[in-house]
Amino acid sequence: VRRYFNKPNKVPSEGTFRHPIWSTWALHRTEVNQEKLLKYAADIKKHKFNCSHLELDDKYTSRYGEFEFDLEKFPNATAMFQQLKADGFLVTLWTHPFINYNSSNFGVGVERGLFVREP
Repeated sequence: VRRYFNKPNKVPSEGTFRHPIWSTWALHRTEVNQEKLLKYAADIKKHKFNCSHLELDDKYTSRYGEFEFDLEKFPNATAMFQQLKADGFLVTLWTHPFINYNSSNFGVGVERGLFVREP
């Protein structure tokens, strides 16, 4: 891992410890989309809930291992993130340590030796 990422050198913001992280998983599981995410954020604001950040959870891509948003579910991710930022939200994306065989990135991972393999 150290080949790819430096060790953390800062403590997360205080808000991360003082206020909840709102995850889309709580309401939408894998059925999240742009409209649902924006409504979720609007409801958090409407009810004046504290929020350290909003986490976009599972299935915002078409397959595990993809790096682009699923355009059917998120037709304009750029505008969505701009709106969330304008509304004062910090946003994180859930990531996973696995990849689908049919992901466009699977072959790249095999070629570069990026996967843990059984002995």
